Amino acid sequence: MREKEGRVYTDEVLRVLPAIDPASPLAKEWKVRGRTLTRLVQHLQQLPPQQKILDLGCGNGWMSHHFSHLPGAEVTGMDLNTAELQQARRVFADCENLQFLEKNIFEPQASTFDVVCIGGAVQYFPDLSKLVGRLRELLSENGEIHIYDSPFYREAERPAAKARSVAYYEKMGFPALAGCYFQPSIQEMERLGGEILYQPNTFFRRFRRKALQEVDSPFIWWRLRKS
Repeated sequence: MREKEGRVYTDEVLRVLPAIDPASPLAKEWKVRGRTLTRLVQHLQQLPPQQKILDLGCGNGWMSHHFSHLPGAEVTGMDLNTAELQQARRVFADCENLQFLEKNIFEPQASTFDVVCIGGAVQYFPDLSKLVGRLRELLSENGEIHIYDSPFYREAERPAAKARSVAYYEKMGFPALAGCYFQPSIQEMERLGGEILYQPNTFFRRFRRKALQEVDSPFIWWRLRKS
């Protein structure tokens, strides 16, 4: 599926992401991800140094790699995609403070984390409340969870969003994958204590994206704390 979407990259391309050839069909998407990365790193730089960071759903590890440049950081990328993790270990082998684990987050973990980041991956978890509860178990006392680059929906919007996902996977030739793609709820995230650090749907930001063609994230950036 990822190969058909054009999301399998050479080692050379991966090494410099989110920078990418402007002629790439995914150039706009990577520019958006670059904006997200900049905001997130600026926030993490305000936290005490030597953070233990978990990048959950890290994929090929491009963002984990950038986190590893934070002062004193110890970074763990975690995913279930064997091929992408193998590439991540190969490409970023020179980063001594960065490790990649092929592991389910609900399995026993060896340590707690000061920061848990989930970029573009929360929609692959069927139970948002269960996921957040598990991540809170893994947080240090003053830890933070950051969820970004994923679509969230009002309850009334979710059925139509589900139908669009089913149609997309059928079009791509992988209809069974629609059962692994979920539509997380804004209301549920609010009930779980989610705090919005970036709101794309203000009048000003929507105007800049649509009228001025500004490239920026259309997704909410959420922060949750341990309790």
